[in-house]
Amino acid sequence: MIAAATPVPSYLADSIAEGFCFECSCGELYSSVTAAAGRRKCRNYCVFGYCTHVTDVRCGEVVWGEEPSQEEYEAQAKIAQQQWELEREYLDMMERKYREERGEQEEWEVYETKAEEAGY
Repeated sequence: MIAAATPVPSYLADSIAEGFCFECSCGELYSSVTAAAGRRKCRNYCVFGYCTHVTDVRCGEVVWGEEPSQEEYEAQAKIAQQQWELEREYLDMMERKYREERGEQEEWEVYETKAEEAGY
Protein backbone atom coordinates (compact mmCIF):
# COMPACT_ATOMS: atom_id res chain seq x y z
CA MET A 1 0.00 0.00 0.00
CA ILE A 2 1.28 3.46 -0.87
CA ALA A 3 0.48 6.25 1.56
CA ALA A 4 0.59 9.80 0.27
CA ALA A 5 0.45 12.85 2.51
CA THR A 6 -1.81 15.66 1.42
CA PRO A 7 -0.10 19.05 1.63
CA VAL A 8 -1.87 21.52 3.91
CA PRO A 9 -2.45 24.17 1.19
CA SER A 10 -4.13 21.51 -0.95
CA TYR A 11 -6.27 20.41 2.00
CA LEU A 12 -7.39 23.97 2.68
CA ALA A 13 -8.04 24.66 -1.01
CA ASP A 14 -10.08 21.46 -1.32
CA SER A 15 -12.00 22.25 1.88
CA ILE A 16 -12.85 25.75 0.71
CA ALA A 17 -13.90 24.39 -2.70
CA GLU A 18 -16.23 21.94 -0.92
CA GLY A 19 -17.71 24.77 1.18
CA PHE A 20 -15.91 24.11 4.47
CA CYS A 21 -14.42 27.52 5.10
CA PHE A 22 -15.15 28.23 8.78
CA GLU A 23 -12.65 26.98 11.33
CA CYS A 24 -13.49 26.66 15.02
CA SER A 25 -10.93 27.53 17.68
CA CYS A 26 -9.43 24.04 17.72
CA GLY A 27 -9.06 23.65 13.98
CA GLU A 28 -12.08 21.75 12.65
CA LEU A 29 -13.53 23.07 9.38
CA TYR A 30 -17.28 23.62 8.92
CA SER A 31 -19.60 24.92 6.26
CA SER A 32 -21.29 27.50 8.51
CA VAL A 33 -20.39 29.81 11.36
CA THR A 34 -23.19 28.36 13.48
CA ALA A 35 -21.90 24.82 13.10
CA ALA A 36 -18.33 25.85 13.91
CA ALA A 37 -19.37 27.93 16.95
CA GLY A 38 -21.51 25.15 18.38
CA ARG A 39 -18.87 22.46 18.10
CA ARG A 40 -18.90 20.02 21.00
CA LYS A 41 -15.40 18.67 20.50
CA CYS A 42 -13.95 22.03 21.58
CA ARG A 43 -14.92 21.01 25.12
CA ASN A 44 -12.22 18.34 24.91
CA TYR A 45 -9.69 19.89 22.54
CA CYS A 46 -9.63 23.54 23.55
CA VAL A 47 -7.97 24.68 26.79
CA PHE A 48 -10.93 26.99 27.43
CA GLY A 49 -13.40 24.10 27.31
CA TYR A 50 -15.54 25.80 24.67
CA CYS A 51 -15.20 27.33 21.23
CA THR A 52 -13.78 30.84 21.68
CA HIS A 53 -13.87 32.02 18.08
CA VAL A 54 -14.52 31.05 14.46
CA THR A 55 -12.22 32.08 11.62
CA ASP A 56 -13.05 32.37 7.93
CA VAL A 57 -10.08 30.54 6.40
CA ARG A 58 -10.60 32.28 3.06
CA CYS A 59 -9.48 35.62 4.48
CA GLY A 60 -8.21 34.82 7.99
CA GLU A 61 -10.80 37.03 9.70
CA VAL A 62 -12.43 36.13 12.99
CA VAL A 63 -16.15 36.08 12.16
CA TRP A 64 -17.54 34.95 15.52
CA GLY A 65 -16.34 35.36 19.08
CA GLU A 66 -13.00 36.79 20.07
CA GLU A 67 -9.59 35.21 19.62
CA PRO A 68 -7.86 35.04 23.02
CA SER A 69 -4.52 36.76 23.48
CA GLN A 70 -1.36 34.71 23.94
CA GLU A 71 -1.33 35.64 27.67
CA GLU A 72 -4.96 34.52 28.12
CA TYR A 73 -4.24 31.29 26.30
CA GLU A 74 -1.13 30.50 28.36
CA ALA A 75 -2.92 31.23 31.66
CA GLN A 76 -5.85 29.02 30.68
CA ALA A 77 -3.50 26.29 29.42
CA LYS A 78 -1.97 26.04 32.92
CA ILE A 79 -5.43 25.72 34.48
CA ALA A 80 -6.50 23.15 31.89
CA GLN A 81 -3.31 21.13 32.43
CA GLN A 82 -4.03 20.96 36.18
CA GLN A 83 -7.62 19.91 35.50
CA TRP A 84 -6.54 17.24 33.02
CA GLU A 85 -4.04 15.87 35.55
CA LEU A 86 -6.80 15.61 38.17
CA GLU A 87 -9.05 13.86 35.66
CA ARG A 88 -6.23 11.43 34.74
CA GLU A 89 -5.64 10.64 38.44
CA TYR A 90 -9.36 10.01 38.91
CA LEU A 91 -9.55 7.74 35.87
CA ASP A 92 -6.45 5.83 37.00
CA MET A 93 -8.03 5.35 40.43
CA MET A 94 -11.28 4.12 38.88
CA GLU A 95 -9.35 1.70 36.66
CA ARG A 96 -7.42 0.30 39.66
CA LYS A 97 -10.70 -0.09 41.56
CA TYR A 98 -12.29 -1.87 38.59
CA ARG A 99 -9.32 -4.22 38.24
CA GLU A 100 -9.41 -5.03 41.96
CA GLU A 101 -13.14 -5.75 41.83
CA ARG A 102 -12.71 -7.80 38.67
CA GLY A 103 -9.90 -9.77 40.29
CA GLU A 104 -12.10 -10.57 43.31
CA GLN A 105 -14.93 -11.59 41.01
CA GLU A 106 -12.64 -13.91 39.02
CA GLU A 107 -11.44 -15.51 42.28
CA TRP A 108 -15.05 -16.09 43.31
CA GLU A 109 -15.83 -17.66 39.92
CA VAL A 110 -12.91 -20.11 40.39
CA TYR A 111 -14.23 -21.17 43.80
CA GLU A 112 -17.76 -21.46 42.43
CA THR A 113 -16.58 -23.69 39.58
CA LYS A 114 -14.65 -25.93 41.97
CA ALA A 115 -17.71 -26.24 44.23
CA GLU A 116 -19.92 -27.17 41.26
CA GLU A 117 -17.40 -29.77 40.12
CA ALA A 118 -17.35 -31.23 43.64
CA GLY A 119 -21.13 -31.46 43.58
CA TYR A 120 -22.03 -28.67 46.00
